[in-house]
Order: sequence, then C-alpha cells, then structure tokens
Amino acid sequence: MNKILNLKFLIIAGSIFLGTLVVLLTTGIYNPSWNPFTFASQRNLNKAIGKMTTLDNLKTQGNVWVEVTTVDKEKKPITLNFSFNPSVSADFKNKKGLSDFNLTGEIGGLSVSFDGEIRLVNDEFYFQIKNLSVLLSYMGMGKFQDKWIKLSSTSTPAEGEKNQGKEKIKEFFKEVMNELKRKEIIKVKRNLGEEKVDGIQCSHYLVILDNKNLKDIALLSLGKVKDFLSEEEKKEYEEKLKGVEKDLPQKFDEFSQKFGEISFEIWIDKESRVKKIKGEKEIDLTKLIEGKEGKIKIGLDFNLFDFDKEVKVEIPKDSIPLEDIIPKETLKSSTSELIESQIK
Repeated sequence: MNKILNLKFLIIAGSIFLGTLVVLLTTGIYNPSWNPFTFASQRNLNKAIGKMTTLDNLKTQGNVWVEVTTVDKEKKPITLNFSFNPSVSADFKNKKGLSDFNLTGEIGGLSVSFDGEIRLVNDEFYFQIKNLSVLLSYMGMGKFQDKWIKLSSTSTPAEGEKNQGKEKIKEFFKEVMNELKRKEIIKVKRNLGEEKVDGIQCSHYLVILDNKNLKDIALLSLGKVKDFLSEEEKKEYEEKLKGVEKDLPQKFDEFSQKFGEISFEIWIDKESRVKKIKGEKEIDLTKLIEGKEGKIKIGLDFNLFDFDKEVKVEIPKDSIPLEDIIPKETLKSSTSELIESQIK
C-alpha cells in the first residue's frame, strides 16, 4: 500500500515539476542554452525578419516619442518632449511611397508642432509642411509652409555628384543585408504567449539586440565600403580604417555598457509577418555625458498591415524645386560641412 502511495506521489510531483518546467522554458523565465522552446521562437523570429526584407509593399502606423529631462546651470529643471506620429505606405519594388505625419513637442514650456506629408516616386522626393506653430514660423520654417517642395538627386549636390555610384551603393547594402540574415542581431529573450493584433492571432516575444553581432556587422560594413571606392579614395580610406578598426570594438563595448540592454516587444502572425513592434528605453544622462544630470526616455509603437497590397502615389502638382527656396551654393556648403563634421 505504501509503495502505491509513494508511486502516486512521485507521479503527481513529477507531473507538477515537468509542467512547471515547461511553463518556465516556454515563457523564457528559465532560459538555459538547451531550451528547445527558445530555438523554435528564434526560428520564427528569424523567418519573420527574413520575410520583412523580401516584402514588396506594406503600410505602417504608429508613434515615436522622446522625453529629455535635465537641469540648467542654476539646477532648474528643463524638459523637452517630442512625439512623431507617421502613417506610411511603401512600395519597395517600384520605389514609391507616401507618408502623412504629425510632430508635436514642448521645449521649456514653449510648444512646437507641424503636420506634413512626404511622397517618393523613383528618385524624386516631395514634401509639404502644414499647420506650423508660431515659434517654428518665427524660426524661418514659414518659407516651406503649404508648398510642395521637390527634392531630387540634382537638388543635393553632394549626392548628385556621386550619382554614378548608385549601383555600387545598392550592391553594398545588398551584401550587408545578406550578412544580417546570417547573424542573429535580434534574439528572443522571452516568449510572452499568444495575443491578437488587429484581430489576427500572433506570437508575442520580448527580444533584445545582440551587441556582439551588431559590433561584428558594423566592422564588416566598414571593411566592405572600400570595395566600392576608387583606387585613390580606397588608399585614403584604408588608412583611416586602420585606426577605426582598432578603436571601434572597445568604444562600442563601452557605449553598450553605458547604454544598457536594448529590448523591445514584437508580434508575429501565423504567416511569419511582423504585425507590431513596441519598445521603451530610459537612459541615464550621467552615464553618457560626464557631469550632465537627467535622463532620456525613448519609445516607439508601430502596427504593420496591408502586406503586398498596391500603393498608389500621385506626383504633386505645382511643386517647387528646393533650390528655388535655398540657393544651390548654400545647400552645397551646408551639406559639405555636415559631411566633414561627421568624418571628424
């Protein structure tokens, strides 16, 4: 009789233990290297990321927001808030897309805001700014208000002069994307179960950026750039690259340590399509800038839908070339200064 009772107890205890273990492994609360559920989740994530790179069309709608809290010299608090709300339709295959957006913000109690629209057709880029707040109009943005501005490759001299290198740039990004597929930059940290997004059943994951693989991709990308340069440019670039390759790994690791883990949530439907991305990160300014008090909060929340559905984009009538508002030489000078500052 005692043996039977002991056997029943062992069966019950074993069932409870196994059930608990399955729950812990499935959710990722307990996540050893041999966790079979993590492998399945990671395969699902990798497949979804791979599918994103092959989509012809998609639409997305959401919000990106930034909040900066710091203090001035007199230790008085200063707050900056910005919220960017775009609605984007993109046709990657036919190089066209459009986006409506709204930006609102507050700088030290002063409100700034405007609405806008962007359209892209082949290499022609058009934008329009509407409903400018008084402060932004006063700062000189009024010259862009309620006008369709055309920005083409010839409007930006720094890019226009290198127009012949477009195919090389495409090839470069193609190679980088292939490398991204091979390395797992985004990894599943926890399986959060099943949820519906826009009425569609999805797998919900908490994911993190893998800093080591991200660093490897950065170094690889820098190394590949030289393959797309002229012989004269290549020699100068290789000299600069030696110093960068030596310092970048350590600087990257130091920055990653200060910045902390980057995690976000992702929802993937049964057809391996990313349906939603959501994340939030708080950064201590004292860790990034010595002697600076405060913090930065960054957040995003996007839904993706209408995969591979036709995107219609009309070229705006009566658009004005950008150089009619900003002289070409001024634009060229500003672009050159920006590039030089980034190289330094």
